[in-house]
Formats: sequence, structure tokens, C-alpha cells
Amino acid sequence: MASSLAVDYTRLLREFCRFVGYDEDNLTELQLADFQDVLRTALNQVIHPPLVPTLGAQAHQWSWLRPAWSLDTVADQRRYELQVDFERFIGPLTFDAGEGEYHEILFYPSQRLRNLAAIEDSTGTPAMYSIEPVESDGSEEQVWELVLHPTPDAVYKLVGQIQIGARMLSESYPYPPGGPVHGELYIASVLAAAEAKLDDENNGQKQAAFLARLMADISIDMQRQPTTLGYCGNGRGRFPRSRSEARRMFGGLTTGYTTYNGGIDL
Repeated sequence: MASSLAVDYTRLLREFCRFVGYDEDNLTELQLADFQDVLRTALNQVIHPPLVPTLGAQAHQWSWLRPAWSLDTVADQRRYELQVDFERFIGPLTFDAGEGEYHEILFYPSQRLRNLAAIEDSTGTPAMYSIEPVESDGSEEQVWELVLHPTPDAVYKLVGQIQIGARMLSESYPYPPGGPVHGELYIASVLAAAEAKLDDENNGQKQAAFLARLMADISIDMQRQPTTLGYCGNGRGRFPRSRSEARRMFGGLTTGYTTYNGGIDL
């Protein structure tokens, strides 16, 4: 059941119509097209926010766009198409705890994997991965595929963490990512995009309000991140696979730990 505070497609449409003066119940095709155009821009500038001076030279990356990921390999299959909103993996891939003691699967440039496959197209337990774009003629969205080396010789369950991007909202898929806490940010973004695209007297007020809301929401999101680095040793060469294993490996620390260029909260 949706929260009463949740902001959805209908709410964003209502706020848009109120701002530009459209009749929500009697939209023309052109007016609906205006909203769709504004909504695409609004979603993109939330999912990939502009630089905020207080954060320095890097744009913020939302914690709620970094879900857990898993894949069951197929014997003798080297390539696996990834979901349409995939952007990148965060850190190495690992094997599920039930798979036993395996090494991490590390990222390498795709050319390296092609060279290795040309020398010996072997099968075995995957040790390397790369990401390659799937060729597209423009009739569909371009997606990425995971390439493993060696080619899996059996079924393995791989796990990791990914960065995902934006998906378009609709009446069938009405809720933007991030939850109710970021609902006002999406509204502010829609109004800022509408101001930029459709308001002839654009004075930047809605854009300023969006940036202020963005800074507040980034602050909220950063509070969800680990507050300590936790254990920084080698952990027997791999990450713990559960909270209980972390206690055994790290002597009782349960505050979580941070990996380079990404985070995992235990």
C-alpha cells in the first residue's frame, strides 16, 4: 500500500498543470506531450543531479539507486544482458554465500577479456568480468551486457551492487525512486523544468527552489551512509557475507564498513 505522503505520477501531473495553467482533466495531446517532456527532464536532473558547491567537484550519487544485484549463470554462456536502467557495478562481483569459498570476480577492460578468449576460450569458475554495450539500431534503448571469463562451466550465483539510472514514470508505473522522503524534490524538479521550458517570464525562482531542495535531500541521503570506516584490514581477502560473519572476522564491529568508491552497509 502506498504511503499517504508518497508523490506519484498523478501528483506530479497535477502540480505541473497548476503551474502552467493547464486543465488536468482536459489535456490536449500537445499539453500531455509538454508534461512528458518536462517529466523526463525532471527525473534526469534528480537521478543525475547537478553539482552542488558544498560537495566539491563530484555530483552526488544517491544511496537508493544502488540496489543489491544477483545473477544465476548458465553453463557455457559467456554474455548476459543487463537490465535497461543499469549504469555500472560498484566494486567487485562475488559468489553467493551458498557457493562456497571462491575468489572475487574483478573488473577488467573488455579488450583484455577478448584477448584472453582469443588465446584460450576456456570454461571454468569466472574470475574476471567486463561490461560492453549491446549494439543498437535505435529502435530500442541501448543496454549493456556482462561478459565473464572464463566462460562459466556450471551454474553459479553471482552477487554484487549496481548503480541504476532513471526510468520514465506512467500511470502504470507511477512512483519515482527514493520513497516519500524525496517526494518534494521531484515536485520541485518538475516545476523547475516547466519554468525553464514553458514559462516565457522565467525568472529562475523554481530552479532556485529546486537547488535548495536538492541540497536538503542530499544532506538527508548522506545521513544514511556509514558513519565509520569500520575494519580496514584484509578480512582474509574478501568481504564478510553476513552480519554474523562480520562479527567473527572483525572482532565484534557491527557499525558497517565502506569499500573504495562505493559502500556496503552490514
